[in-house]
Amino acid sequence: EKYKGLLSQERHTFYHYIYSKNSLAALIHDSEDKITDYANWYFVYVLELVIRVNFLKVSGVVLNQEAVDYALESINDWIIYENNLDKDCITHRYQMAQELKRMGITMK
Repeated sequence: EKYKGLLSQERHTFYHYIYSKNSLAALIHDSEDKITDYANWYFVYVLELVIRVNFLKVSGVVLNQEAVDYALESINDWIIYENNLDKDCITHRYQMAQELKRMGITMK
């Protein structure tokens, strides 16, 4: 029960992006370096995904691996899209946004 409570609190912290003093989120929020921001947010999003997946598994939820893979692919596509990397996005939402961006139309 204590483990589930701690996982729930961590999920709440990540989900609502609570900036605790000296936390990773506070460091990212206060950073002026765009590359560092994206690298750190990528780490936070992947860590959040791991915590959520493990929380669901501990809670007895059977996860579809394709759904977990899609969540990670969406995080990867976010990095590709936001940083205009020379790589095609693979999730439908970011594929469409990327194509529009290449035509000069920005989606937010």
